[in-house]
Amino acid sequence: SPEISHKRPLAVIVENHPAARPQSGLSEADIVYETLAEGGITRFLAIFQTKDTQSIGPVRSARDYFAEIANDYSSLFAHVGGSDEVLLKLQNKQYKNLEDVNQFYQASFFDRIKTKPAPHNVYTSTNKLRNYLENKNLNNKNSFNGWSFITANNNPSLTQTATTIEIPFSLPSYKVTYFYNQKENNYIRNQAGIPHLDANTKQQIRVKNIIIQYVNITSLPDDPKLHVNIKLLGTGKGLIFKDGDSIPVTWTKEILKDTVFTDKNGELIKLNRGTTWIELVPQTNKVTWKGN
Repeated sequence: SPEISHKRPLAVIVENHPAARPQSGLSEADIVYETLAEGGITRFLAIFQTKDTQSIGPVRSARDYFAEIANDYSSLFAHVGGSDEVLLKLQNKQYKNLEDVNQFYQASFFDRIKTKPAPHNVYTSTNKLRNYLENKNLNNKNSFNGWSFITANNNPSLTQTATTIEIPFSLPSYKVTYFYNQKENNYIRNQAGIPHLDANTKQQIRVKNIIIQYVNITSLPDDPKLHVNIKLLGTGKGLIFKDGDSIPVTWTKEILKDTVFTDKNGELIKLNRGTTWIELVPQTNKVTWKGN
């Protein structure tokens, strides 16, 4: 509905260290980006617009590439500190479309729960973040272009060439597996060999569209914290999994423009309505899949 589509997106950094699991709110996000943060550990950027959720977290520190993505959505950007690189850019207002909400300075819009040890205990909610926008008299309206979706009801593919998908980010504890659920025409998500649950719903995470975006990921030189840099501008290869099938794609990102995914004919890919997870996978890694 227009009322929902006009809401400003809320982008939240959610951690994925084993001590942070199960996370809260990931199943209620519209879009989730997953990629490496440091030392083989993956992290999420969860973007909320159409749904409200009572708890999001654990919220952790920002990285430059996550801020770059959130900036493309003209979103609020919630996090707990960040790398020196991203904090300097945020301070200098280099991400002109973002509204930065750092827990270090806006602690009243976050909570520290008692059931998890620090630093895995910082949480927020969509209500708190929208209250931030209202209390500061900031823009609470959407201004990004949005995705293209299939208008008809989506249906399972006749071929179903991709019913099991494996994504090896790094260590086994961060390996991702998706299994196709034909009855619901979606994918259910496993992590580290077990169902990936949402603490809010106690249910396994389900995804309508999975986008694999192969990107150039390099280690920052002389960084003892093992942070990485991810190149998001330019073009590269990828895959889109939906309806139990796989579609080879090319991604393209120009300055001040959205990332677009096109098929072999150069046509824009239309997604199924529902949750989309975008996996920013190192070019050196290989996503594998198989059908029935």
